[in-house]
Amino acid sequence: MLLKYQQTKVKAGRIRKYQAILPNKREETIIAQKTKKSSSDKAQKIQWHPAFYAAAELELKENIEELDLISEYHLSKEPIRIDLLIIKEENADKVMKNEIGHIMRKYNVLEYKGPGDELSIDTLYKTLGYACLYKGYEKTINETPADELTVSLFR
Repeated sequence: MLLKYQQTKVKAGRIRKYQAILPNKREETIIAQKTKKSSSDKAQKIQWHPAFYAAAELELKENIEELDLISEYHLSKEPIRIDLLIIKEENADKVMKNEIGHIMRKYNVLEYKGPGDELSIDTLYKTLGYACLYKGYEKTINETPADELTVSLFR
């Protein structure tokens, strides 16, 4: 039987309580019809994040009043984009003579900050994050070797 969980927040603190809401017979029939798959359909993807959230909440229950647990937190309003990605071709010269190009490797993540933009330690971490995401979202494991990746900040 499928259960729905309703999240409530206690006014005095940050404790979240869950109340199981069992579906009635009509809802059970609708749920069964929606989840029934034909043999040609792909297997339904299991949503593990709500269970992980609940497990973390149970594990941290002694200190839950001091914590905010935020499930699937969005990092940005827009899609994350690298300002400039430069990929050197396989047959390119090993050492470029340009004063910037000579430090480049095969994959190069560049972040540009204009005159009005702030250049801070957080800018560095954000740009390093872009490089890590670029490497992490590869089609195959270690498609982008870490020793072939550079990060540069320009202002």
